[in-house]
Amino acid sequence: MRESPDRTPLAPHEMLRVMDAAQVIHERRAALEEHEAFDREATIREIQVMYEELGDLVDAETIEKALDEYLTQRYAFSPAPGGLRRSLALLYIKRGRVATRVIIPTAAAATLVWGGFALVEGRAQRIQEREAAALVTLETDIDRLRDAVLALAAEDLVRERAAALDQEATAQIAAGNTDALRTTAERLESLHDLVAAEYRLEVTGGTWRRHDSNPNSRNHYLIVRALDADGNTVTVPIRNEEYGGTRRVSEWGERVPQEVYDRVAADKQDNGIIDDEEFGFKPRGFITAERRHPDVGQITEW
Repeated sequence: MRESPDRTPLAPHEMLRVMDAAQVIHERRAALEEHEAFDREATIREIQVMYEELGDLVDAETIEKALDEYLTQRYAFSPAPGGLRRSLALLYIKRGRVATRVIIPTAAAATLVWGGFALVEGRAQRIQEREAAALVTLETDIDRLRDAVLALAAEDLVRERAAALDQEATAQIAAGNTDALRTTAERLESLHDLVAAEYRLEVTGGTWRRHDSNPNSRNHYLIVRALDADGNTVTVPIRNEEYGGTRRVSEWGERVPQEVYDRVAADKQDNGIIDDEEFGFKPRGFITAERRHPDVGQITEW
């Protein structure tokens, strides 16, 4: 039979009371079935005998009234007391609503949170794996570049610089410092390029600077450029003595005594060409170049 659309189901607490009443009715029917075989007169006599054995006399009318009251209370209905059993029964009745409003959202939230933790953990693991792979690659590069530099080395200065960079790399590998190791690999590669290069230094001009500590004195520079055997320019790492930074350039200024500067200036004024243009030569396997003038400082801007 279908429910009428305008009817509403009982509330959970009302349904619980109906369940309690049904249980009582069931028990009452069982008791009434027992009552059909119940001998009222015999029961009253037995109770009187029990009182007599206890030394007390109770008349049959009093016992009969007490028996009636007991039977009345026995069949009376009272709501089930509160407690765990009642709470579980109520939860069972409301199981659909609890599942919809509590269990399912809680499970969904737990799944979302667990999924978030798994995502973060997975991402962190992938980052660690990439870092470990990068560390191995850089370590291989360091070994390759160090061996290449040592194979070319023709002076102790090259070996000393290679050993110093290799020592730095060893400490960085032990610490797992990928960024620092990458910088060391770049420096070792620059050292290799410098040692492998072979070029001559050609004078192209000159300039001068006021001395910082003495405005009345000047620093004189010859502008030189690095050229390979085919006449192509070569970039070289040069430290600027004025601000301390190092740049890779193909042309820079070499500080020289004033008399050298004046002699080159006079050479150029003669016919507009610097005839004595040779300044030095850097052979393969060396860091330092063979120079006509002492190495006292350079500039990369003028």
